[in-house]
Amino acid sequence: TFTAWDKDYDDLTNKPDMSIYATKDMANQNITNLADPINNQDAVTKSYVTLSVSLIGDTLFLGANQFVIIPGISAANTPVATTVTDYDGNIYDIVVIGTQTWIASNLKVTHYPNGTVIPNVTVNANWNALLDNNTDDAFCYLNNNSSSSYGALYTWAAAMGDNAVSSSTNPSGVQGVCPDGWHLPSDAEWTALMNYLNSEGETEYGTVLKATSTWTGGGNGTDAYDFTSLAGGYRSSTDGAFYDEGNRARFWSTTQSTATNTWAREFRYDLLGVTRTTFPKSTGNSVRCIKD
Repeated sequence: TFTAWDKDYDDLTNKPDMSIYATKDMANQNITNLADPINNQDAVTKSYVTLSVSLIGDTLFLGANQFVIIPGISAANTPVATTVTDYDGNIYDIVVIGTQTWIASNLKVTHYPNGTVIPNVTVNANWNALLDNNTDDAFCYLNNNSSSSYGALYTWAAAMGDNAVSSSTNPSGVQGVCPDGWHLPSDAEWTALMNYLNSEGETEYGTVLKATSTWTGGGNGTDAYDFTSLAGGYRSSTDGAFYDEGNRARFWSTTQSTATNTWAREFRYDLLGVTRTTFPKSTGNSVRCIKD
């Protein structure tokens, strides 16, 4: 399958070395210097690099039924997505950190990827009644403010997609509430993120991943990797109340530690690092997704 391409050689972001094709016969005419034409034939040939590029291969069409095979030219110039859209139409920036690609803000979707509505539990007593299991799925917004910039808070059952099975693998293989092509990170994937930061010489993981605002007591980060962890607090499993806006952020993993608790990562205003800890499954925590 070929798609019309309205650019020319100068528009390529990774220009191939055309000199190796100098002896290729193009309708009985040779290309001697396509990148910087020095004769009429080269200039005409260069102008033909406007027809089409294969999206699945490496065929560069030059016109007059002539072509050359240039390994990687299509992949090198395919636009890279910088956003992802969830079921509700919310658009999120994405960020590459090491070998991982993360959604760069907290998820706020209110439906599972199949369109099923996630229960929105607003009353503290009703949230408190949720059990620490794999089926009591619920979400809310901090202080029940649907316009909150912190995204949504989910029970573990909701984050996992309701009745999903714990996963400790990398990748987790659990889509959960994440958009198609994305998944909820396992404990191992969170560890891989920290290991990458360590390999880059970072020691204050929390500082470089935290946003430059929303954190109290001088706890703002540098956001050096555009992860932008906001201080969105959490919802308690013991009384259903909201706590620690400005002080903490908690993110679920797919890896349970016991039948009732799950591993998560916690950022705090008063800590330079990121804490690996466990929370009851009915806690309302934030969700970040990672690309498959």
